[in-house]
Amino acid sequence: YMGSQLSRMDRTHVAVLVSQYLHENGYAVAAMAFDDQAKDLLDMAYSPPSGTLLMILDEHADAKRTAPPEIFQVPEDLKREGDQQFCRENIGQLSTLHNANIVAVQLLDNGTLFTGSVDRSLKAFSIIGLPEVAATTDEAIFSALLEAPVLTLAVHPSGRFVAAGDMSGRVTILNTATGAVLAGLQSHAKYVVRVRWSPCGTVLASASYDRTAIIMAFNADEPSLTVTKKLTCNGAAEAIAFSPESVADGGELAVTVRDDHRLHLVNLQTLTSRTINMNAFGDTHVSFAALDVSFSPDGKYVLAATDRDRLILFDRFTGKQLLNFYGATNDHYSQPRHCWHPSSLYLYATSQDFSIMVWEVATQRIVARLEGHKAVVRDLQYSPTHGVLVSCGFDKSVIVWGR
Repeated sequence: YMGSQLSRMDRTHVAVLVSQYLHENGYAVAAMAFDDQAKDLLDMAYSPPSGTLLMILDEHADAKRTAPPEIFQVPEDLKREGDQQFCRENIGQLSTLHNANIVAVQLLDNGTLFTGSVDRSLKAFSIIGLPEVAATTDEAIFSALLEAPVLTLAVHPSGRFVAAGDMSGRVTILNTATGAVLAGLQSHAKYVVRVRWSPCGTVLASASYDRTAIIMAFNADEPSLTVTKKLTCNGAAEAIAFSPESVADGGELAVTVRDDHRLHLVNLQTLTSRTINMNAFGDTHVSFAALDVSFSPDGKYVLAATDRDRLILFDRFTGKQLLNFYGATNDHYSQPRHCWHPSSLYLYATSQDFSIMVWEVATQRIVARLEGHKAVVRDLQYSPTHGVLVSCGFDKSVIVWGR
């Protein structure tokens, strides 16, 4: 009854089951403390049969024992022990960059920090002192005012251009040195929530709440965008990510869609699409929404951050669910963000409690909790060159995290 629903249980059901187990097994003091601390989650209208938590665990154990061995096999490269080289220390909190919420951030190899805000501005700053500390010079390199609040940004692989998506549905290309607008396209009817460049820089993609994801060819010599494919979705296009390969080498664009159990993958050379069923049992029920997506650094795996307190790792080519990462708090109203450490040994992901979780991939254990933001963390990015993590949020600040 409950075993098949384990992955679909919300925090209320979990809290009720834990409380029930404590009360039924004589842990009176622990039960009182738990009930007091979890009183906002405990739903007395939900009354499962006695022993439901133990029943779920028994069903899970039986399923693991009787299932074919390959179901639970994990590739050897995902079992590599962590080297402890992950970010854990706040080395600089930058709180004077914008007067409004900062929703997008990216740090370049040359130390230039780009930020996008709901005040409609896209700014660039010089960061000094890395990787030991992080501070900014007094003046911004530039401050460009767009037509609507900025929701997403991405810097071109060459470092010469920055793309921004805003609430008007427009994608804008700017010069990274001056902030001058070089090109633009009113590509969507609603919010543009993601823009991303292909690794080779010849393609820009965008995702929008108008239920479309758009692939555009980019001309760098005379900056311009040309739509080459529009993917019409069943719901809001929440996230996009490019695989590490170039277009010529079979690169793909991953697209996640709210209210869709599938992960969409578009071949950039042929512009044909395929899908991965994100449900472990192959059914079509929508039990969670994938709100952020990325490829592993080697391109073999796809990671999706969901609105059900977990991140799920899939084999890119077979679609098999490989690993689950629990510990962050994210619900239907959240906007989780995550990124990989370039070693593939660690993951960073946001939580609704304003923290950033760090998992060791091999064990799926949280090895650090980065606390410093005072409101929702809205974006984060790891800089391999500087060995730091940058994050921004609704507290109007950027934090740089070092080792």
